[in-house]
Amino acid sequence: DNSKITLGMSGQLCERKNFKLFIEASKRFPQFNFVWIGGTVEAFDNLKNVYHIKYTNNPYKYFKQLLDYFILFSQQDPCPYVILENILLGTPIITFKENIFYDHKHRLTEGFYFEYPDEISLDNFIKAVGFYVKRKKSPEINNSGIRYIEKYFSYPSYIFQNIESRLNLPHKNRIRKEFIIKNFRS
Repeated sequence: DNSKITLGMSGQLCERKNFKLFIEASKRFPQFNFVWIGGTVEAFDNLKNVYHIKYTNNPYKYFKQLLDYFILFSQQDPCPYVILENILLGTPIITFKENIFYDHKHRLTEGFYFEYPDEISLDNFIKAVGFYVKRKKSPEINNSGIRYIEKYFSYPSYIFQNIESRLNLPHKNRIRKEFIIKNFRS
């Protein structure tokens, strides 16, 4: 249902990625779509608002086209690469302070990177949704995420090249802002 807000997560279906909490969260919010990208285990049977895109080499098209918000459900993740990918793609992100060791709060990520000030739990997820989930994502790319990655990470071209190759885009040394704006619209 494209009229519903879609919340997503990616990774293997394992305890560290907290897929059971993802299931419980989907039951509490039947008014939203939930999408899990990755993994091969059948875990979401009989859940009407949960969609599972099994193992894929190209999660980027799903991040960009399906998700209104990427929510990091992981119990613990030092500096999840998937957060950088979603910053680059301009997908609004919700994380939980006690579950990651590197936050991306910065003036360049303001407005689409949200960090709840506690650990992830069902109660805190419900509070975070109340604070941060307001509307469907805007179709416009937020160039400030691109500038953030270029400015603060040693190898931004690696991230850009990886996404280019997964989306079968022409090889370049790096994606320019204009190229992203042109090619990554939903």
